Formats: sequence, C-alpha cells, structure tokens
Amino acid sequence: MFAWILLFITIVFTAVSQVFQKQVALAFHATGQAESQTLKFYATSVRFWFALVLLGLGLLSWLGVLALMKVGKAYPLLAANYVVVLLLSQWIFREKIPLTRWIGVAVICLALVLIAGS
Repeated sequence: MFAWILLFITIVFTAVSQVFQKQVALAFHATGQAESQTLKFYATSVRFWFALVLLGLGLLSWLGVLALMKVGKAYPLLAANYVVVLLLSQWIFREKIPLTRWIGVAVICLALVLIAGS
C-alpha cells in the first residue's frame, strides 16, 4: 500500500513540476529577452526553483517506489503523468485537446488499469 502512495506522490510532484516549468518558459518568452538571457532569467525565477524542488522530491519518492515495487510494474504506471499533465494543461493553460489525444488518454487509462491489476 505504501508503494502506491509513493507512486501517487511521484506522479503529483512530477506533473506539477511540469506545470511550473511551462509557466517559467511562458514567462521568459513574454519578456522578449534575448536567448542569451535565458539562464539568468531561470536562475532568478522562484517558479523554476520550485519546479526543481518538486522534481527532486519526485525522484526521492520514486526511489521509494522502486524499493517496494517491481520496476517492470512501477515504470509503466508513470504513464499516468501523461494523463495528469494533459488535464492540468487544459485546466491551467486552456489548451485545446484534440479528440485523438483524448482517445490516447483513454488507451493509457485502460493500460494503467491492466498493469495495476497484474
């Protein structure tokens, strides 16, 4: 049971990190600064550092998952990240998600159910 909790934490941390990374990239693009200023911009961005912290925490929780669950089962379950990030991108960034991508999400969800039950 604890492995599943850690897997859930890993997915949440890494998906939320992706959202913060996208926000930082959009913020940089909106400034119109030269590409040579990218590193300076990122280094001074709180959201960038928060994204890195979340990735680090996701890594730590992932190591816990690997200690408790077979990698052949755990790793495919990370595909839930695709679903979570897609939902967050639609909700936060108002991205339009085409039907083909929703079909892909349905296939991923079916695969997740099959893998989780094995």
